[in-house]
Parts: sequence; structure tokens; C-alpha cells
Amino acid sequence: MDEDEWYRRHGLRPADLEPVRALLREQTALGVDNDSALIHLGCVQLFLHGDLADVLLIWRAKHSSFDAACSVEWQLLCGAGRERTLDHLRALGTAEGR
Repeated sequence: MDEDEWYRRHGLRPADLEPVRALLREQTALGVDNDSALIHLGCVQLFLHGDLADVLLIWRAKHSSFDAACSVEWQLLCGAGRERTLDHLRALGTAEGR
């Protein structure tokens, strides 16, 4: 499925974000063979929802391949706001959060 089909099925603000999260985990696992445009759309969908629990999922998706890293802007990590996101990451106390 490409990003156009994904968008037709789910829209920009899907009510159920679990398929979006599953898509990003699946695409992240593909590494260099992933679809960076589909990853970008999924990250935008999660950004618009603004759930801090999605920050590391977006980060992992962004760093899954060179193309994904170029297409997913770092600002998409901050759907809940920059300061809230930074506070959340600091509170995790993990290497990935740092």
C-alpha cells in the first residue's frame, strides 16, 4: 500500500491510531526497504494527535533509513509541544530518551 491509498483509507486524523502505529513499526522493521513517504504520512498522523507515547515510535521510524531520516522532520516529534516533549524524554531516563 502506498501513501495515497493509506490516506484514502485513514484520512489525516484517523480516529483509531493503532493501525498507524502498527504501520510505522512494520515500516521501521523494513529498514532501507521501507516506504519513506508512507512513514512520513504516519508520522504526521501521530504528530497531529500529540500523544507523548508516540515520540520514540516517530524517532525510530525517522532513523530507520536514510530516506526516512530526510523525509521526517524533527518537528514531527513535538506534537504535544516542544517543552512537554523534552520533559517527557528527560523523564524516561533512558539512552534513547536522551
